[in-house]
Amino acid sequence: MKFFTTAALLALAVAIVSADVATVKADVAAIDSAVTDLNNKLASNNINYFSALAIHDSAQALDKKIQTATSDVNSNTETVTESDAQDIINTLTGTEVNVKTATDRLVTLKPKFDSLGVSNLAKQDIAALSKDTDAFGKALVAAAPADLQSKAQSLADEFNADLKNAATAYGA
Repeated sequence: MKFFTTAALLALAVAIVSADVATVKADVAAIDSAVTDLNNKLASNNINYFSALAIHDSAQALDKKIQTATSDVNSNTETVTESDAQDIINTLTGTEVNVKTATDRLVTLKPKFDSLGVSNLAKQDIAALSKDTDAFGKALVAAAPADLQSKAQSLADEFNADLKNAATAYGA
């Protein structure tokens, strides 16, 4: 009976931590949506203390989605097909455009954030997003089919460059 219970628990643990390509694609879509949300919040011309906190909350929600996606990529139990990898690259190519817009806007908003006393929150968010985006990019590149790894790496490098620009502005 003990063996059966142990085997059942082990099977349950594997099921819980295992992910599949569909889960990763859903994670990528969730990241894309969260980047759009952050971008929308950053686009306001009337930034005040409360909207700055909403931006912070949005950045934290995005970071959690990136962490989840990284975990799911790393625990993926399926072979990533060329088609699936290309779908992910296509989605993230659009996401990168929004990340570039968001990070450029963060640089522009630095004086306003300084005056509101929230620059340190932005700095922390940028540092966390930079670290976790880098880990996500590395996981995706490693999971990509060999002939798409250089394309995936180039895209990961673009995300990292966008975030580095904002990190430099905030000293993160």
